[in-house]
Amino acid sequence: MPLSTYFTITQGETDQFSKYVSSGTDNLNVDLNWGYRQNSLSLTIIAPDATLGPYYDADDGVKDGRIRLSITKSGGIAPGTWNSWIYGQHVQGVEDYTFIWS
Repeated sequence: MPLSTYFTITQGETDQFSKYVSSGTDNLNVDLNWGYRQNSLSLTIIAPDATLGPYYDADDGVKDGRIRLSITKSGGIAPGTWNSWIYGQHVQGVEDYTFIWS
């Protein structure tokens, strides 16, 4: 079941979320969506075996106020607790966002 978080962030703020990934998991899909392209958020994922990112809006190929990733590894991704750090890199006022990983 996807973990979905609806939150707000401001300039310089960092929000952290954790997810347990069980053994035998082949991929992890991540979707950070704030929609307002004038603001800029970044996403860093800390897996049990690696740090991924930081990722920015255009890193998924489209500048649209959204970061979508599919993390896949031959033989399965590392089991254990995965952490994500969402950072308000350039935010005017307060930015609403959703964060889903499944």
